[in-house]
Amino acid sequence: MAALAEAPVSALTFPLSMAAPHRRLRVADVQGADAHTKRLADVGLVRGVQVLVSSVGGWGILLQLEGCARLAVDRRLAEQIWVEEP
Repeated sequence: MAALAEAPVSALTFPLSMAAPHRRLRVADVQGADAHTKRLADVGLVRGVQVLVSSVGGWGILLQLEGCARLAVDRRLAEQIWVEEP
């Protein structure tokens, strides 16, 4: 059985996989394997950055990061990215 992820710092955070389209959110935490968190950090998805959820589909989520970067994440990875209202 897989271990449960650590609870985020605030009770007001939720996984990105639960976000609705067209919402502005702030990244509260990025969990998961070091390789995944490093890759996400390399493209600018780190704690504190604001994102716009552009679209949500069965495959995953399309994000617009601060500035002009766009990033698509699959549902499994979106469950490891915790967000909050800005």
